[in-house]
Amino acid sequence: QGGFTTTNWSMSNPAIYPTTLDAQKLGRAIFVFGSTEITLADLNIMGGDATGLGGFYEIDKSDYTKSVKANLWTPDSGGGVYAITTTLNISNCAIFSNTASNGGAGYIHNSASTLISNTVAFNTDGGLYLSSGAIILTNNNVTANTGTGLAVLDCTGALSDNTVTANHSSDIAGGIYVGLGNITLNGNTVTSNTAASRGGGINVTSASVTLSDNVVSFNAAGDGGGIFFWHGNAILNSNTIESNIAQDAGGGLYLHDN
Repeated sequence: QGGFTTTNWSMSNPAIYPTTLDAQKLGRAIFVFGSTEITLADLNIMGGDATGLGGFYEIDKSDYTKSVKANLWTPDSGGGVYAITTTLNISNCAIFSNTASNGGAGYIHNSASTLISNTVAFNTDGGLYLSSGAIILTNNNVTANTGTGLAVLDCTGALSDNTVTANHSSDIAGGIYVGLGNITLNGNTVTSNTAASRGGGINVTSASVTLSDNVVSFNAAGDGGGIFFWHGNAILNSNTIESNIAQDAGGGLYLHDN
């Protein structure tokens, strides 16, 4: 937890005493691996760079003096935060100006994750990437990232009351990507995101989703300016989908085989 001073470890005051973890582009800012519970709170996490560090990690059975090894065949992932097979809580953190090929702000895999009231901004390539875990994301601000703002792959859980805005992907999914899994999206504001291809605001591919009381507006993409659905199951209740633009088809919604 941040917000302490060297003379006072009893009371945190991050507004007056900010704590910054700056990797200075020399590697990832935070690396977590293993079956333990980690809490990150009231921190500025910046300057992480996953270039050359690979993506997925696995147990190295050939050398038991090493806990994990990088699989360099997967994209360099998780510039700011990299977490594998853990329980991770992140709250009131600013994660910004980090770089990776996948999940510039953070890559969280096979973990139970709770992220509350964080700011994720100005990261490359992409904001947060969460895969194969149980997730809760509430009241986060994901903005101005290069790449998909928030990507969720093969997860279960809920995205609630988040603001996802002004992210730009040169591929699919400007704001939010949901692939596989079962996710509820409730009360999110997804606005002014862009994607070159499918899903300016939200892209749902082969997933089961329930969308309720979300605002999806002023997004743009090749197909599905607001929301792009590809296979899977979708339930939509009381959403506002307006003023989105598609270059080809589906300004508000694009549905294929749902």
